[in-house]
Amino acid sequence: MVWTANEIERRYGPRGLHAYSLHPGAIATGLQKHVTKELHMEQGAATTVRAALAKELEGSGGKYLEDCQIIGPWDPATGLTGTGYAPWAYDATKAAKLWELSLELVGLEENE
Repeated sequence: MVWTANEIERRYGPRGLHAYSLHPGAIATGLQKHVTKELHMEQGAATTVRAALAKELEGSGGKYLEDCQIIGPWDPATGLTGTGYAPWAYDATKAAKLWELSLELVGLEENE
């Protein structure tokens, strides 16, 4: 998802189509019995809704959002539960390769 969003931003951002990557948080669905910091579904949806509707994000993209805010890279000192994106998340070469493979798998050409 991160690479796809980054590639959408790179290819279509200048034309007004923007994409974001985000983490909604640990949502209380019963699937994660041992997670202690769970959010209600409404709280989990808040970051997605903000990415879609926030006026201050209009005209931009290629950002990573977590807990309703733009977040930078993950700091290993914060441990596995720290906020931020992994170092590999913004790899333009791999994002472009994934884009091309995705087009091939669904049978589309670049400009379709």
